[in-house]
Amino acid sequence: MPDPEPTQSFDVRAYGAIGDGKFDSTRAIRAAIDAARQGGGGTVYFPQGRYLISDMLVIPPHVSIRGERTDLVNLLWPDLANPPAALLQGTSHFAIEDVTIYASNHLHVISGGFVFRDTQAPGAGDIAVRRVRIRASAFRVLLDVETAVKRMREFHQLFQEGAPDTIRLTGSRIEVSDCDVLGSGNSVRLFKASDAVVSGNILNSGRDGSYYILGSRRVVFENNVVTGADLQATGGGITTLSRMVTASENIFAGGNTFKGIYGLDREGLTSDGPSGYYFGHVVNNAPDNLVLADPYTPPPFQDWIGAMVMVVNGRGAGQYGRIVATAGSAPGLSITLDRQLQVALDQTSEVTIVQAHENYLIIDNFFEDTGVAAQSFGTALGHVIADNRSNRTSGFAAIGQFYGHFQPCWRVQILDNHILEGNVYRAGPDRNVISNEALIFVRANQVPAAAGRPPLVQAVIVRGNRLDQDAHIQVEGFAGASSGVRDVIIEANTTGPSRVGLVVDRGVTAWLGRRNVEGRRIAR
Repeated sequence: MPDPEPTQSFDVRAYGAIGDGKFDSTRAIRAAIDAARQGGGGTVYFPQGRYLISDMLVIPPHVSIRGERTDLVNLLWPDLANPPAALLQGTSHFAIEDVTIYASNHLHVISGGFVFRDTQAPGAGDIAVRRVRIRASAFRVLLDVETAVKRMREFHQLFQEGAPDTIRLTGSRIEVSDCDVLGSGNSVRLFKASDAVVSGNILNSGRDGSYYILGSRRVVFENNVVTGADLQATGGGITTLSRMVTASENIFAGGNTFKGIYGLDREGLTSDGPSGYYFGHVVNNAPDNLVLADPYTPPPFQDWIGAMVMVVNGRGAGQYGRIVATAGSAPGLSITLDRQLQVALDQTSEVTIVQAHENYLIIDNFFEDTGVAAQSFGTALGHVIADNRSNRTSGFAAIGQFYGHFQPCWRVQILDNHILEGNVYRAGPDRNVISNEALIFVRANQVPAAAGRPPLVQAVIVRGNRLDQDAHIQVEGFAGASSGVRDVIIEANTTGPSRVGLVVDRGVTAWLGRRNVEGRRIAR
């Protein structure tokens, strides 16, 4: 990742900062930062000490905050009655390195690339957070019950996810590496990030907190330990849960450990998206141009560029493309695709237009005491879940959804994963069941079940997985009149003692099972 190119060093002590943990050094630190800005950039250097700060620090472009060493430099924020929007904030070309941050009542801790809420600053990017330890808790001090509840309610009013972000970054060329993070809410949130690396971190989520890779592309998320530091903390994953994004793509999550997640849905790593843009028939004007033919209500999304068009039924089914341009308005909106369709569509063809979730690799991770370990949930195209290990989770899944919109799950591979202990408590696909077996689970959450409906899940491979005990493979399409799942290969899997074994319901068509080995069946 590119650095902010510091050329000069500005020691905060030279501007009046005192690292005794008692003297308010805010003004002195700001003077050092301003000197670096006026000098065209540089490093604002903190020698060993504990520096009391009482307000936000804004980091200009081409300026670094750097401590002598993570364990030698503490930046301290007291329990502020009216905390700023973020404790440390910048827009581009800045870094924070080798410091420990302590805070009591706070909102966001480190914020980079934003100008207001989720609005991205022009030129956002080239941001690095390295070797930073954060211990920030709005619930740290001896609070009475009324004050603690008041702070929780304020978080829910202020933040869509119900909690602040410890590290929140947007833009291009982002790095978060070798950090140890604990905050009152979400541990890390990447929003519309590209060419980003999150590596070697300990990410502890706080109350109602999670972690998010949201509407991002070309992201490496590797060798992190993700856990819940609060019993209300949940998991997280790769999402498009925003009206401001149309796609998430080319994400690698590998070598991570996800454990001890007990709040809400408890997911270790899930994909997720809210709804969609259009479902219906089209007029195929040209190989790369479609006009929407059915009435529809325009969704409240910022734009459609980058969204996925998937042909789900009739002539030409199985083709897809991404929107690169639109013209006109509803009804009769014209869309241009990034590729030509090889088979022309006709009056039988149906398409769905959704936020894209394309090309995810979830490889060689370890999951323990979570809900689902890893899953494709809702729209998915080209996902691989492979070589992961699971202990006391609900397993691995590919789930097509009618989740406010028709969201297909295509071309998902679940390969060579290992479920060790399959006992699950309040974590399975049916949350009304207190305890059940872990699963490798392929499912279409159908709502309409009439004949002629398109499948939600198509072209899935479940191969080479090992399920030691209390775990099984289950494929559900629900509606026999209109298959929800089709074109599934289940082969070379090994299942140990289970109460269920392999289950394929009548809503699944065109499936092949071979060379699977099942252990003894346990009495129900």
